Amino acid sequence: MLVTGRDEIGGLASLTELLARHNVNLAPSGGYYLLTPDTFVWTTFADFSHSKSSKEKVVGGLRGLDFVSKVDAIEMKGPALDQFLFPVMIGENHRGIIMDLSALMKVEQGLTKLLGSAGAALMFEEGKTFGESTLEHNLARIPEMEPAQLLDVVGGWLKATGWGIFKFDTTKFYDEGMVSVTIGEPPNSLNEGTQVSRFLNGVVVAIVEFVFNLKARVMVSRYDGPLRSLHLTLRVPR
Repeated sequence: MLVTGRDEIGGLASLTELLARHNVNLAPSGGYYLLTPDTFVWTTFADFSHSKSSKEKVVGGLRGLDFVSKVDAIEMKGPALDQFLFPVMIGENHRGIIMDLSALMKVEQGLTKLLGSAGAALMFEEGKTFGESTLEHNLARIPEMEPAQLLDVVGGWLKATGWGIFKFDTTKFYDEGMVSVTIGEPPNSLNEGTQVSRFLNGVVVAIVEFVFNLKARVMVSRYDGPLRSLHLTLRVPR
């Protein structure tokens, strides 16, 4: 179900209240501004299994709300895939796509198997390039802050975009030039028996180099759990 309308205080509450009156249960929902800041798009999976109302009756009620301009709804007879929310936007104007993670992981595994160490090096450099360009784009507008705070911001963005749960330890940075990074539920955790992702290592190096404005290199990279967390230790020569 997709609803478009004029953004106003209490709008979302009015939508969910109407659905609740019809005993419609909501699965995960999402929303974003559309074209202008005062227009919203809201999409949700609506479970009618406990409702005596029809889809048409509920849609009619939603269309009757004065701030709603459009309502679309389809019955899910195939895979549970959101067919409305497009495009997916990351930040203000960065478009994202959704794909099967296992397919992406196989690209790295296949390239490393085909080219050996050259393939691993290539994936590492591609990870660095991805990290650098993404950080520059997404962090250019944030206020200046201390490295530890900036790492928290970067970690939050990476978690929100599916890369894992990042924890940065900089307690040994100023005395020993060492940064420790733990990534809970990294992408490779879906593939038992996989090697350490050189691409992800490259992303982490790009983060540390960006935050401290210094070159860094990976000293240790290993999985624990198995694969449920990735631990890296980086040295930052000064």
